[in-house]
Amino acid sequence: MMKVLISSSMMRVTNMKKEMENVMGREPNLEMGREPNLEQELMGREHNLEMGREPNLKMDRELSLEQELMELNLDMGQELNLELMGRELVLEIKLVLEKGREQELKLKMHHVQLKNNLQLQINLELARHSNQRQKRASTTAMTSNLIPEYAYTVVYVKDVAKSVAFYSKAFGYHVRRLDESNRWGELESGPTTIAFTPIHQRETDDRSGAVQTPLSDRERPPVEVCFSYTDVDAAYKRAVENGATPVSKPEDKEWGQRVGYVRDVDGIVVRMGSHVAKPTKQD
Repeated sequence: MMKVLISSSMMRVTNMKKEMENVMGREPNLEMGREPNLEQELMGREHNLEMGREPNLKMDRELSLEQELMELNLDMGQELNLELMGRELVLEIKLVLEKGREQELKLKMHHVQLKNNLQLQINLELARHSNQRQKRASTTAMTSNLIPEYAYTVVYVKDVAKSVAFYSKAFGYHVRRLDESNRWGELESGPTTIAFTPIHQRETDDRSGAVQTPLSDRERPPVEVCFSYTDVDAAYKRAVENGATPVSKPEDKEWGQRVGYVRDVDGIVVRMGSHVAKPTKQD
């Protein structure tokens, strides 16, 4: 068995040596025949390169031109796109501005409407208050028409001129009016006028009856004339000195007033008193 293996190995080695020799013998032949073939091959290649370079250059130029055209078209397309985008942007801006103007116009109209409504409400409120004031004024006028104003105190006397002169001197009044007929006289006596007229006259005697005069000093008519003074004592003294008949000297009354009485030339009682004192907090 071992001999067989060794024998086969030796055969393999021999075969390998032969193959090596064949290879070594083949290389010089290749080197000798390769030089002319390489030169021809190189010349052929150069010719082929020269022949194939021209169409390649044309193709390169055409490709370059096509590329330039494509780039130019691309640039033009980009410019056109930019222009279109710009136009669209301008249109959008215009639309926004128009919407803004419409909104502003709506706001202005709304503001005007609110202002008009407010003015209308104000006018209605003013009209309502005016009507209320007119109603109140009318009611007040109607009411005030029924409120009396004390205008005159008419004193019936025997001699109008004599009584007017007496009241002027005795009580300090100025004469406002004295008719030439001596049938009417007035004194400056403040808001209420003191007037004098004859006892007997057709207007009163025929319509309302004759005026009754006191028959004695112990009687007096059912009316009393009252005057107020700051200094009652001095006013009383002046009245007596100018013809008034003294009845009662001034004295303090329990209601806080100082009062004196006299009679005029016709026997009418005149009360002369101080201004009534204001009540105190204790009162």
